[in-house]
Amino acid sequence: GNGTRLVDVAFAPEELDADAVPELLRRTALRTRALKALPRPQLGHGAALLTAPWAPVGCRAALTRGLRR
Repeated sequence: GNGTRLVDVAFAPEELDADAVPELLRRTALRTRALKALPRPQLGHGAALLTAPWAPVGCRAALTRGLRR
């Protein structure tokens, strides 16, 4: 409810240079802003599917528990 949306920011192995942390942080910020600007459900597509009213709550809860195992 606070507007926070988690996004996975991927990097290639050659981009993860420990000596270039400021550049890595800058790229992370740019990619995070770009990803968050995309139109998508607040909690991601998987959560949108589980919270959509396509089945009774009990069925969706059972599916969620099954996916966690």
